[in-house]
Amino acid sequence: MGISPWFVLCLGMGTVFVGLYILILLTKWMSAVVRKIDARKAKEA
Repeated sequence: MGISPWFVLCLGMGTVFVGLYILILLTKWMSAVVRKIDARKAKEA
């Protein structure tokens, strides 16, 4: 019994969308960290 092509399709699409979602969250988190660092440096100057 082989694996259904629809299962492979759904698994691939799910992987892509979960990966993109994680990438977006990581980008937002890094942006917040950089803004916090920049604000701290601006206060010191």
